[in-house]
Amino acid sequence: MTWAALLCCAVGLGGCMEFRLPDPDVHYIAFGSSTTDGPSNRDYWDILRERLGEDPIRFANEGNGGETTEDGLQRLQQIIALDTYPNATTLLLWQGGNDIIDFIGETDSLLIFSPNSADYPFAGRLTELLDDTQANLEQQISAATAEGWEVYVATFFPIREQTNSCDPLPLNILLTPQAINANVYISRLNDRIRLAAENTGATLVDIESRSDEITASNENYFDCNHLSAAGNAIAADEFLKAFEMSAAQEKLER
Repeated sequence: MTWAALLCCAVGLGGCMEFRLPDPDVHYIAFGSSTTDGPSNRDYWDILRERLGEDPIRFANEGNGGETTEDGLQRLQQIIALDTYPNATTLLLWQGGNDIIDFIGETDSLLIFSPNSADYPFAGRLTELLDDTQANLEQQISAATAEGWEVYVATFFPIREQTNSCDPLPLNILLTPQAINANVYISRLNDRIRLAAENTGATLVDIESRSDEITASNENYFDCNHLSAAGNAIAADEFLKAFEMSAAQEKLER
C-alpha cells in the first residue's frame, strides 16, 4: 500500500485523493466545479485575486469540473483532514450546478417541463434533490467554519433565453423555451444556496443579482452554461463586494 493510501486509511476517509505536500502559502481556497475551473481563459477567482492585490501563491484553485455537492463534500473533507492548506483563512464556495444538470439529464433531458407548472411530474424528486444539495452545502460550510475559515458561498447565473449551442443537451441546441425552464431550476437551486448561507452564517455572494447585466450580452458566456472572462469579471465584482461588506460589518462589530 502506498503512503497516500495509508494516510487515507489512517484518517478514516471513504475515498482517497492524490497526496500533496501541505501548502502553507495558500490563504484563499476557491472550491467548486467548472464555475471555479472552467473553459474560459480566466476564472472568477483569479480576477478577484488580482483585484484584492494578492500574490498568486495565496490562492488555490480547487475547481473540479462535473463535480456534484456530494462528491465535493467528500473532497473538501479530505482537504481538511490532510491539512492541505494549513494557513487557509477563506473558502470561496461555488457548487451545486452539476446536481441540477445531472437531475435534468435523468428526468427531463430535453427540458420539456417547468418546475413551476402545476402538473410538473418530478416535484417530489426535485425537492429531494434540492434537500440533499442544500444539506451537502451546509456540511461543506460547517466543515470549513470549524477550521476557522470565513466562507463565501455563491448563487448561480441564469442561461440566456435564446437559441444557442449547449453541450449538456442531447441535441446540442438550447431553444428559448428550454432556457426558460432551465432558469427555473437555477432559481430553485439559488433559493437553497441562500438558505444554506442563512442557516450556517456564511456570507452570500449573490451572482444571481447580476442576472440582467450577465444576460445582456453573449460576450459574458463561454458557452450556454459557462461564463467567459468578461462574465467571470462580473462574478469577481460580486465576490469583491461581499468581501467589502463583510469587512465593514466586522469593523462595526468591534
